[in-house]
Amino acid sequence: MTLAFDTINRQYRLALKGALSHTAILGSDVLGNITRIDNVLDGMEKKIEDAQESYKNLQRQLENAKTDLEKPFDREEELAEKTKRLNQLNILLNMNEKDSTVIDTEPEQQSTPERNTQERER
Repeated sequence: MTLAFDTINRQYRLALKGALSHTAILGSDVLGNITRIDNVLDGMEKKIEDAQESYKNLQRQLENAKTDLEKPFDREEELAEKTKRLNQLNILLNMNEKDSTVIDTEPEQQSTPERNTQERER
C-alpha cells in the first residue's frame, strides 16, 4: 500500500498495488476510510468476475468464428459472376483512357480593355 497526498485536489490517496493498482480516496473519518478500502477490495472481486465473464464471451465468439470459417460461402457462384463482370467493365472503361484526356490550351475569349476603349472612342 502506498499513501500519497494530492496537492491539486487536496486529498489523500491510498494505492493498493499488486499486478495492478487500485486507488482509494481517503477522508477525515477513520471508519469511513476503512469502508473505502473495503470497497476497493470488493471492487477487485467484481473486476475479476467481469474479466472472467468477458473471457468466456470471447471464447464463445472464437468458437463461433471457427465454425463460420469452416462453412462454405453460400453466394460463392454469384460473387464469381459479379467479379467477372466487374473486370469486364473495368477493361471497357480503360480502353479509351488515352483518348479521353482533353487539354484545353486556348484561353477563353473575353472582351479586352482595348475593345472597350475603342468602342467608347467612337
